[in-house]
Amino acid sequence: LIEIHSQPKWIAGVEPPSTDELLEVLVPSSAGVAGISTLPPARHAVVLAVHSWAHEPLRRIRDLLDVAVLAESADRDEALAISRSWGAERVWRTTIRASEAVLLDGAAPWMLRVWARSLRMARERTVLESHLERLLSNFSALPPAEALRALPDVLAAEILPKHDETWPTKLRRTRKALRNAFLARSEHDSASTAGSCGGQPEERGT
Repeated sequence: LIEIHSQPKWIAGVEPPSTDELLEVLVPSSAGVAGISTLPPARHAVVLAVHSWAHEPLRRIRDLLDVAVLAESADRDEALAISRSWGAERVWRTTIRASEAVLLDGAAPWMLRVWARSLRMARERTVLESHLERLLSNFSALPPAEALRALPDVLAAEILPKHDETWPTKLRRTRKALRNAFLARSEHDSASTAGSCGGQPEERGT
Protein backbone atom coordinates (compact mmCIF):
# COMPACT_ATOMS: atom_id res chain seq x y z
CA LEU A 1 0.00 0.00 0.00
CA ILE A 2 1.10 3.55 -0.75
CA GLU A 3 -0.30 6.23 1.53
CA ILE A 4 -0.63 9.84 0.38
CA HIS A 5 -1.17 12.47 3.08
CA SER A 6 -1.77 16.20 2.84
CA GLN A 7 -0.58 16.59 6.44
CA PRO A 8 1.25 14.41 8.97
CA LYS A 9 -0.69 11.51 10.47
CA TRP A 10 -0.46 12.25 14.19
CA ILE A 11 -1.52 10.99 17.60
CA ALA A 12 -5.05 11.99 18.60
CA GLY A 13 -5.38 15.18 20.60
CA VAL A 14 -1.93 16.53 19.69
CA GLU A 15 -1.46 19.23 17.05
CA PRO A 16 0.86 17.97 14.29
CA PRO A 17 3.56 20.11 12.72
CA SER A 18 2.17 22.06 9.79
CA THR A 19 2.70 20.85 6.25
CA ASP A 20 4.35 24.18 5.41
CA GLU A 21 6.81 23.73 8.29
CA LEU A 22 7.86 20.36 6.91
CA LEU A 23 8.02 21.47 3.27
CA GLU A 24 10.34 24.33 4.21
CA VAL A 25 13.09 21.98 5.45
CA LEU A 26 13.02 19.32 2.71
CA VAL A 27 16.33 18.02 1.39
CA PRO A 28 17.13 15.91 -1.70
CA SER A 29 16.24 12.26 -1.28
CA SER A 30 18.94 9.58 -1.25
CA ALA A 31 16.97 7.84 -4.01
CA GLY A 32 18.92 9.93 -6.49
CA VAL A 33 15.81 10.82 -8.51
CA ALA A 34 15.46 14.46 -9.49
CA GLY A 35 12.50 16.16 -7.81
CA ILE A 36 12.15 13.58 -5.02
CA SER A 37 12.73 15.21 -1.63
CA THR A 38 12.61 14.05 1.96
CA LEU A 39 12.88 15.38 5.48
CA PRO A 40 16.21 15.72 7.28
CA PRO A 41 16.97 12.53 9.27
CA ALA A 42 15.94 13.73 12.74
CA ARG A 43 12.60 15.12 11.60
CA HIS A 44 12.01 12.17 9.29
CA ALA A 45 12.61 9.66 12.09
CA VAL A 46 10.20 11.41 14.47
CA VAL A 47 7.49 11.77 11.81
CA LEU A 48 7.83 8.08 10.94
CA ALA A 49 7.65 6.99 14.60
CA VAL A 50 4.52 9.04 15.25
CA HIS A 51 2.91 8.00 11.97
CA SER A 52 3.30 4.33 12.90
CA TRP A 53 1.98 4.96 16.42
CA ALA A 54 -1.07 6.77 15.03
CA HIS A 55 -1.93 3.65 13.00
CA GLU A 56 -1.43 1.37 16.01
CA PRO A 57 1.06 1.75 18.89
CA LEU A 58 4.16 -0.42 18.42
CA ARG A 59 2.35 -2.33 15.72
CA ARG A 60 5.18 -4.27 14.04
CA ILE A 61 8.92 -4.91 13.91
CA ARG A 62 9.24 -3.45 10.42
CA ASP A 63 8.20 -0.01 11.70
CA LEU A 64 10.73 -0.19 14.54
CA LEU A 65 13.43 -1.08 12.01
CA ASP A 66 12.50 1.85 9.76
CA VAL A 67 12.73 4.30 12.67
CA ALA A 68 15.96 2.74 13.97
CA VAL A 69 17.68 3.04 10.57
CA LEU A 70 16.71 6.70 10.25
CA ALA A 71 17.71 7.39 13.84
CA GLU A 72 21.20 6.02 13.12
CA SER A 73 21.85 8.88 10.70
CA ALA A 74 20.15 11.49 12.89
CA ASP A 75 21.41 13.56 15.78
CA ARG A 76 19.65 11.99 18.78
CA ASP A 77 19.57 15.23 20.79
CA GLU A 78 18.05 17.02 17.82
CA ALA A 79 15.43 14.29 17.33
CA LEU A 80 14.50 14.43 21.01
CA ALA A 81 14.17 18.22 20.91
CA ILE A 82 12.02 18.02 17.77
CA SER A 83 9.75 15.37 19.27
CA ARG A 84 9.33 17.53 22.37
CA SER A 85 8.42 20.62 20.32
CA TRP A 86 5.86 18.55 18.38
CA GLY A 87 4.21 17.10 21.50
CA ALA A 88 5.48 13.59 20.71
CA GLU A 89 8.40 13.15 23.10
CA ARG A 90 6.93 10.14 24.91
CA VAL A 91 6.05 8.40 21.64
CA TRP A 92 9.58 9.00 20.40
CA ARG A 93 11.25 7.78 23.58
CA THR A 94 8.99 4.71 23.74
CA THR A 95 9.63 3.82 20.09
CA ILE A 96 13.41 4.12 20.48
CA ARG A 97 13.43 2.06 23.67
CA ALA A 98 11.28 -0.59 22.01
CA SER A 99 13.51 -0.73 18.92
CA GLU A 100 16.63 -1.11 21.08
CA ALA A 101 14.99 -3.91 23.07
CA VAL A 102 13.74 -5.80 20.01
CA LEU A 103 16.58 -5.20 17.55
CA LEU A 104 19.60 -4.84 19.84
CA ASP A 105 18.56 -7.08 22.75
CA GLY A 106 18.34 -4.12 25.11
CA ALA A 107 16.37 -3.97 28.33
CA ALA A 108 12.65 -4.41 27.68
CA PRO A 109 10.48 -1.46 28.78
CA TRP A 110 7.25 -2.31 30.59
CA MET A 111 5.02 -2.18 27.50
CA LEU A 112 7.08 -4.95 25.86
CA ARG A 113 6.33 -7.09 28.89
CA VAL A 114 2.59 -6.34 28.85
CA TRP A 115 0.71 -5.26 25.72
CA ALA A 116 3.53 -5.31 23.12
CA ARG A 117 5.02 -8.70 24.02
CA SER A 118 4.34 -9.86 20.46
CA LEU A 119 7.20 -7.70 19.13
CA ARG A 120 9.89 -9.53 21.09
CA MET A 121 8.38 -12.86 20.05
CA ALA A 122 8.00 -11.82 16.39
CA ARG A 123 4.36 -12.84 16.27
CA GLU A 124 0.97 -11.25 15.80
CA ARG A 125 -0.70 -9.49 18.72
CA THR A 126 -3.33 -11.56 20.52
CA VAL A 127 -6.87 -10.48 21.31
CA LEU A 128 -5.95 -9.87 24.96
CA GLU A 129 -2.85 -7.87 24.03
CA SER A 130 -4.92 -5.78 21.61
CA HIS A 131 -7.34 -4.84 24.38
CA LEU A 132 -4.48 -4.09 26.77
CA GLU A 133 -2.86 -1.90 24.12
CA ARG A 134 -6.02 0.16 23.75
CA LEU A 135 -6.32 0.55 27.52
CA LEU A 136 -2.67 1.24 28.34
CA SER A 137 -0.83 2.64 25.32
CA ASN A 138 -1.77 6.24 26.10
CA PHE A 139 0.43 5.97 29.21
CA SER A 140 3.41 5.51 26.86
CA ALA A 141 2.37 8.34 24.53
CA LEU A 142 0.96 11.11 26.71
CA PRO A 143 1.89 12.75 30.01
CA PRO A 144 0.36 10.73 32.89
CA ALA A 145 -2.29 13.35 33.69
CA GLU A 146 -3.45 13.48 30.06
CA ALA A 147 -3.50 9.70 29.80
CA LEU A 148 -5.66 9.51 32.93
CA ARG A 149 -8.06 12.13 31.54
CA ALA A 150 -8.42 10.09 28.34
CA LEU A 151 -8.99 6.81 30.21
CA PRO A 152 -12.79 7.17 30.73
CA ASP A 153 -13.32 7.57 26.98
CA VAL A 154 -11.06 4.58 26.28
CA LEU A 155 -12.97 2.47 28.81
CA ALA A 156 -16.28 3.54 27.31
CA ALA A 157 -15.11 2.54 23.84
CA GLU A 158 -14.09 -0.86 25.21
CA ILE A 159 -17.15 -1.55 27.35
CA LEU A 160 -20.12 0.03 25.59
CA PRO A 161 -21.79 -1.25 22.40
CA LYS A 162 -20.46 0.27 19.17
CA HIS A 163 -22.58 2.47 16.91
CA ASP A 164 -25.96 0.78 16.35
CA GLU A 165 -24.91 -2.45 18.07
CA THR A 166 -27.33 -3.91 20.64
CA TRP A 167 -26.31 -5.03 24.12
CA PRO A 168 -26.97 -8.73 23.34
CA THR A 169 -24.64 -8.49 20.32
CA LYS A 170 -22.03 -6.68 22.42
CA LEU A 171 -22.21 -9.37 25.12
CA ARG A 172 -21.81 -12.12 22.51
CA ARG A 173 -18.74 -10.33 21.15
CA THR A 174 -17.33 -9.99 24.65
CA ARG A 175 -17.80 -13.69 25.42
CA LYS A 176 -16.13 -14.59 22.12
CA ALA A 177 -13.20 -12.26 22.86
CA LEU A 178 -12.76 -13.87 26.28
CA ARG A 179 -12.75 -17.35 24.74
CA ASN A 180 -10.24 -16.22 22.11
CA ALA A 181 -8.12 -14.09 24.45
CA PHE A 182 -4.88 -15.84 23.48
CA LEU A 183 -5.72 -16.25 19.80
CA ALA A 184 -4.01 -14.12 17.15
CA ARG A 185 -6.10 -11.05 16.41
CA SER A 186 -6.53 -11.87 12.70
CA GLU A 187 -7.82 -15.35 13.52
CA HIS A 188 -10.31 -13.90 15.99
CA ASP A 189 -11.48 -11.28 13.48
CA SER A 190 -11.90 -13.91 10.77
CA ALA A 191 -13.92 -16.10 13.12
CA SER A 192 -16.03 -13.11 14.18
CA THR A 193 -16.76 -12.16 10.57
CA ALA A 194 -17.82 -15.70 9.71
CA GLY A 195 -19.55 -16.35 13.03
CA SER A 196 -22.48 -15.07 14.98
CA CYS A 197 -21.36 -11.58 16.01
CA GLY A 198 -23.39 -9.67 13.47
CA GLY A 199 -20.88 -10.24 10.67
CA GLN A 200 -18.57 -7.51 11.95
CA PRO A 201 -14.94 -8.02 12.95
CA GLU A 202 -13.94 -6.26 16.13
CA GLU A 203 -12.85 -2.66 15.54
CA ARG A 204 -9.86 -0.91 17.00
CA GLY A 205 -10.81 1.53 19.75
CA THR A 206 -10.14 5.20 19.25
